[in-house]
Parts: sequence; structure tokens; C-alpha cells
Amino acid sequence: MNRAKPQLFNVLDANGQVIYQGTINGCSHWVDLHARGKICVERVRRSLRKKEAAHAY
Repeated sequence: MNRAKPQLFNVLDANGQVIYQGTINGCSHWVDLHARGKICVERVRRSLRKKEAAHAY
């Protein structure tokens, strides 16, 4: 059985810095517990994910 990889999402602060990355459920849970001020949640683009995986050490 071939399972799809879970979609990754970033939680960004007001300055656009990634402060958390995970599944949508994980991001939602993190926001409920830790969010202070303005934040944004957006889906991680696949091309970035592939680049990060290629350069991870």
C-alpha cells in the first residue's frame, strides 16, 4: 500500500519567520497553545520541501 506523505504547513510570525512546521493538526494545536500576536499558517510548497530534503545533513 502506497501512502501519501502528509501535507506540511508553516506557522509564520508577523515578520514572516517560520516558528513551527508540521501537519495542519499539529499547527492548529501549536497555535492554540502558543500563539501571541499576529501569525499566519501556510502550506509548504513542494519544491522547497524537496530542496530542503536534498540539503539536509
